Amino acid sequence: MTTQTDSARDRILRIAAQLFVDLGFKGTTIRRLCDAAQVNVSMVNYYFHSKEDLYHAAVAYAREQEIKGPEESALASGKVKPEEQLRQFIERFLMNLLLQGPHSMLTKLITRELVEPSGAIQDIITNDILPQHRHLAVLVRAIAGEGLSDEAVQQCIFSIIGQALIYVHNRPINELIAPSIRYDEAGIRHIADHIHRFTLGALKHQRKLTYSKA
Repeated sequence: MTTQTDSARDRILRIAAQLFVDLGFKGTTIRRLCDAAQVNVSMVNYYFHSKEDLYHAAVAYAREQEIKGPEESALASGKVKPEEQLRQFIERFLMNLLLQGPHSMLTKLITRELVEPSGAIQDIITNDILPQHRHLAVLVRAIAGEGLSDEAVQQCIFSIIGQALIYVHNRPINELIAPSIRYDEAGIRHIADHIHRFTLGALKHQRKLTYSKA
């Protein structure tokens, strides 16, 4: 009995997370979820009480599926240089965005939240977006120099994230004008290497500008 009930809850959560990715919070209905998961409304209510609670649980589920990175303490220890940590971050971010599979759910939910905010936006900002931005801020300052203003650091972070997101949001057009781009693991690493080289060049140039004014 325990295995059956656990399996039903897991199935509801897994399918709900995918529906929220595909349709957004507003577009996902409990009826559609019930049809897809082959359960009744009372079972969904039993486990999750409301659509809002289900969505929060789906975000937490998606968070667990992500491809994880190395401990951020590696930068402080000096074991991994900031330039290499930046490359790892960009590659991991792109893998979570572009590869098919459950590990891409959280990043896709976050991008949906930026366009169609739901009641979970603050939770996502606190637990996912802000830690990501804090880590990038440390890397940007380590590469571009501590003299960079807070505003300039934030602009650099937006530029890094933007370079990755265009491969998602503009993908149908990209595939028409640049059909040679591949979206398998090897192709994504190639994209990540380009964004990394481009970003490093910009950050090192910014470092020269900052210290030439000092």
